[in-house]
Amino acid sequence: MTQTACASCENLYITGQLYCVHCGKPLAPRPRAQKQIRAAAPAAEPAEIWLDQLAESDCILIHTRNSLYRFTLIEPVCRYGLLSGGPLGRMQVAALLLGALHNGGNPLLLQTGSSVIFHVDSTEGIQRMATSAITGLTHIRGGGQTKPGWPVPDDMRLRSGLITFPQNR
Repeated sequence: MTQTACASCENLYITGQLYCVHCGKPLAPRPRAQKQIRAAAPAAEPAEIWLDQLAESDCILIHTRNSLYRFTLIEPVCRYGLLSGGPLGRMQVAALLLGALHNGGNPLLLQTGSSVIFHVDSTEGIQRMATSAITGLTHIRGGGQTKPGWPVPDDMRLRSGLITFPQNR
């Protein structure tokens, strides 16, 4: 409980009372503190993320018009990690981030307006999944919760084309 002094007799009263219990005079209502409305500072979100500059356990939040995706890197060299969000909901699945799809741009550059292409591991095999246009990006360095040393499964590397075998001559 908050207590304030009466303006007439200076006795303490509980804030919210209408009359002082000691002198009986009406208590002047305290002026309400004006809420200070501050313009929100723009978030320090990058306008673009270069995929070749990501490190293990980095996390990328990909905002689209209708969805939010979270991709946590396990192996940055081949951009293998755990994907959740969008149609996957909270379920995390193994995925390869193949790159960005945009008009004439570098596929290693995620930026607003581009889409992201993933190969997602499912019971039916590798499925290609593309996001809608990116509206915002957040890069969290070392923010993922992956177990260190998770290897990329060879069958996923093979099915996605990351492992190539020399041709017999």
